[in-house]
Amino acid sequence: MKVQIYINGEAKLVDRGLISVDELYQIVGCEKNSLFLNREHDIDIPLCSGEHLIVRGDEQFVVGKSTLESNPPVRKPHQPEFNGQRTISLSKAKILGKDLKCRDETFPDGRLFVDIEGSVDVEISDEMLLVVKDTDSFFVIPKSEDEIVDTEECGKHDRRPPQVRKYRIRIDGQRCIVDTSELTGAAILALVGKEPNEWFLNQKLHGGRRERIAPDDVVDFSRKGIERFETVRKEAQQGNV
Repeated sequence: MKVQIYINGEAKLVDRGLISVDELYQIVGCEKNSLFLNREHDIDIPLCSGEHLIVRGDEQFVVGKSTLESNPPVRKPHQPEFNGQRTISLSKAKILGKDLKCRDETFPDGRLFVDIEGSVDVEISDEMLLVVKDTDSFFVIPKSEDEIVDTEECGKHDRRPPQVRKYRIRIDGQRCIVDTSELTGAAILALVGKEPNEWFLNQKLHGGRRERIAPDDVVDFSRKGIERFETVRKEAQQGNV
């Protein structure tokens, strides 16, 4: 998806999401180390080769010269959304992925993602230097082998799983690995050898709430808060669905 950014007041179209500063310099066509992120009521942040920032649209940039250091302290600390909350405060404009990830007390060695609404979540590497803004949103999930994300582990900690190729889901006491981000209720029942004409399927969400999944309903395993799935024989639920 293309969005507008502004360079010295002139609009330019770029792809929405994580973008490298080097790519920005190619788009703008200015000399290296002469582009700055404009922050209202605060200092402009110098953008240097090798750095990355998140573009959501309407960001303001200016071309010029400055004597600021490459990662200057800001007057007002940044408070990006982190794991669904704004509990961290960053006194400088830039931070390494590994240092941001360490702010997570539950999974300090987990995987860091940037949450981009309407687009695929992007994983942030440990050595990626990010130019952080208040509008940014990040989340951390536990590491998993072979790029398999455990939805129950994410659900228990109220983390939204990223979009990956494989998920581990729990159905009653059985754990199944699926190589898709979506399945119908009937397909989930089939994983444990059950038919929708004999069994109901529920999904248990973070906080204890349960939702009934119809056979044709499509379940998105990247949805936030899914802990596990439960089956209930229909004869045991007559009149209490």
